[in-house]
Amino acid sequence: MEEALYHTDDRKVAEGEFASVSAGKNHTCGVRADGSVACWGRDGDGEATAPEGEFASVSAEGAHVCGLRVDGSVACWGDDEHGEATPPEEQFASVSAGGCARLELARAFGRTYDMSR
Repeated sequence: MEEALYHTDDRKVAEGEFASVSAGKNHTCGVRADGSVACWGRDGDGEATAPEGEFASVSAEGAHVCGLRVDGSVACWGDDEHGEATPPEEQFASVSAGGCARLELARAFGRTYDMSR
C-alpha cells in the first residue's frame, strides 16, 4: 500500500493510555483515558482521522468508525458511501458499527436504531 494511506508515518500504535480500542479492516481507534480518540492505520477514507471531543466509546468496522460522545451524541467518520458515517442526531447509550452500511445505536430507553439500507 502507498505510504500516504497511513495516518502515522511508521504504522505504530498511537501513544497514550487507552481505556478501550476497536479495530476495523485496516485501521484501529482507541479512546484515551482523557476521552480523546486516536486512530492509526489505513486512512484512505478518513477512517483514521478522528474528530476532536470527549468520547465514551468507539466502534470501528470496515472503513468507518462511530463513536459515542460523553453527551450521548454519536459522531462517525470514514467511508460514507452507504450512509454508514451519517448517524441520526439523537441521544444514545451505546454504538456498534457493522459492515456494509450497518450501524446500530441503542437509545437510552432501550430501543435500537438500525441504519441498514
